[in-house]
Amino acid sequence: MNQTRRVTIAQVLAIAVLCLSAGGTIPSQAAPPDDISTPTLGSAPSSGLYVDPVFEVFLAHDGLVYGQAVNAEGVLQDLVLNVYRPVGSHPDDTAFESANRPVIVWAPGGGFVFNRGRTRTYWMLDLVRRGYVVVSIEYRVRPDLPYAFSGFLADPARFVDLFEAQRDGQHDMQAAVRWVRAHADDIGVDSERIVAAGYSAGAIMALDTAFDPDDPGTSGNPGYPSDVVAAISGAGYHVPGVNGSIDPGEPPIMVLHGTNDTSLPMPGSLIPCAATLALGNVCEAHLFPGEPHDVGDWRGDEMLAFSVDFLYRHVIAPAPLLPPI
Repeated sequence: MNQTRRVTIAQVLAIAVLCLSAGGTIPSQAAPPDDISTPTLGSAPSSGLYVDPVFEVFLAHDGLVYGQAVNAEGVLQDLVLNVYRPVGSHPDDTAFESANRPVIVWAPGGGFVFNRGRTRTYWMLDLVRRGYVVVSIEYRVRPDLPYAFSGFLADPARFVDLFEAQRDGQHDMQAAVRWVRAHADDIGVDSERIVAAGYSAGAIMALDTAFDPDDPGTSGNPGYPSDVVAAISGAGYHVPGVNGSIDPGEPPIMVLHGTNDTSLPMPGSLIPCAATLALGNVCEAHLFPGEPHDVGDWRGDEMLAFSVDFLYRHVIAPAPLLPPI
């Protein structure tokens, strides 16, 4: 049974308010647990397909155009992606499964100011080694935006531009989700097991994509659904009601965040997690005490372990939730 400590909604909201008042850091007397989770029955096995790192990573497609959209300069921009596939064998890997793998649509960070590129994958390639397909995307950015949260606090009017950039990124990621559905047979994935994931700006896009599938945008591949079965956010945030509301029945989310992140303060992850829990949906939050925004650069092994467990329980073999206390 999952032993993660359960925290009440009121506690999570109180933590978020306290952290906001502290500018994103956590006072020692208000420190939350490292893990906040919707309890589930069961856990990922210690070994098996989607757990064992037995595969090699193969770049199956490099720089494929998945859509087009007008960017902030008014130019029609090609949107491109890479497809990374596992190569090798595993005793539990049937012919059906190897042709219908779960797929992660991944977006790197850059503050919506620059795009780190579709090769910036953090711990995602280690998920390929366990059997997942990863589709890593580039998306539209706005080079004139302030960089980091502090820049917007200095010029609050620019928050409007930030939310528009988020919406562009969400629409681009949703176009990539639809591209995956349209080409599922070609790239050997299951169109019903698509996960949105990202870091920093990409994490914001992943949460917006999970919570707002009914605003698909026009970045490409119309006629296919934009919904995902789960989302992973590394150092991101979501503002309910700005870029999509959080409603009952939303997909499971996992948020990963350093508590001393000043670029995108940690409460930005706790707020959507609290709203998710309040509606009876699934959120798992893993916090890294004292770590800054770039926590993914040196805590990647832990983020990988959390991801393997989360994806197994919510995508590979969905575990039932424990009844409310």
